[in-house]
Amino acid sequence: MKIIYMIPYDWGGMAHYTAELANAVSEYADVVVLCSLEINKSYFNESVKLIRIFGKLDLSLNSVISIFSSKNIKYFLSYKNLNIIYDINPDIIHITTPVVFPTSLFIKFHKIDKKYPIIYTNHYIHQKAGIIIEIIGRIQYQLDRLIKYKKVVVHTKRDMNTLISKKIFDERRIVIIPHGVYKLFEKKNEELNTTPNDHVILFFGYIRYYKGLNILLRSMYRVRDVFEDVKLIIAGEGDLSSYMKIIKGLGDTVEIHNYYISDNDVAAFFSKTSIVVLPYIQMSGQSGALNVAYAFGKPVIATDVCGLNEIIEQGVTGYLIPPNNCELLAEAIIKLLRNKNLRQQFSDNIKIKCQDLSWDKIAKKHINMYEDVLSMLEND
Repeated sequence: MKIIYMIPYDWGGMAHYTAELANAVSEYADVVVLCSLEINKSYFNESVKLIRIFGKLDLSLNSVISIFSSKNIKYFLSYKNLNIIYDINPDIIHITTPVVFPTSLFIKFHKIDKKYPIIYTNHYIHQKAGIIIEIIGRIQYQLDRLIKYKKVVVHTKRDMNTLISKKIFDERRIVIIPHGVYKLFEKKNEELNTTPNDHVILFFGYIRYYKGLNILLRSMYRVRDVFEDVKLIIAGEGDLSSYMKIIKGLGDTVEIHNYYISDNDVAAFFSKTSIVVLPYIQMSGQSGALNVAYAFGKPVIATDVCGLNEIIEQGVTGYLIPPNNCELLAEAIIKLLRNKNLRQQFSDNIKIKCQDLSWDKIAKKHINMYEDVLSMLEND
């Protein structure tokens, strides 16, 4: 079986996800990755063949103008290279990243979907994350309808139910396969072998309203009353202007790293923290930050929204609290900071949980899905 995966940009969690999946599936099939010119080759095993066909995407999610830069126009035009798929002649094409409009247009233009079965992983459905993301989300809904995907992969039961209710995809085409724990960061964790600071808390990822940073910041006043030396690290790019007043009020309690976090910096931040907090107001899909936290064996305190409760086991690998509740969030943080043995117990449980989220198991689920698709085509 020959499978094509596509990763049209070189940064962020989607590159990590695609690489992990491609590497794992390459143990059972021939794998080709159509990727960007600057993708990090070290992400991939030698058994994965990389073909660099996509240009460099230069995009700020906080700026509409950046979408129409001359660099990005060249990038969008690089999608014409998708006709290389006919030379590769795969059994399956799997789009593992959000569908941007050149993907659908050039697939339709080259009639690729007429000859090859296409599968799509929908990582998130929709969330309130600013006007740019709102617009992109609405455009994506329309693009999703252009291609008749044979299967659509989601990570949670909640997302499956949402897609069914929106009637975007046929229920029979939706498959739930969980998001794996990043092996890339498991290795870096072993290399660093850093002892975490007992009173360091991490908020990680793109700064977006739906992630509830304001709730966490407000809860930190109470946490600081109990632990004078507590430190909240905020690591990720995005607009922090609306949070600056409360951040200044917390003073040295907050440490800010407001930029794109490289792989090495990701490892450094997670290795020294004792708790990861995901105070999301609402979301869909599965949190990449959660899977990185699990790779480092870090207990997670999160809100009980979307599919987080499908991965976090209450009182076993972390705590789930209602969204928008500063008091309960502070209580959960204080409880874990006070009890080092409990944190270690959670960490041990996470290591067991990670066995179920191994990329080998996830690869086998994908292989079974691919075989089902090919079997269906043979019987048509």
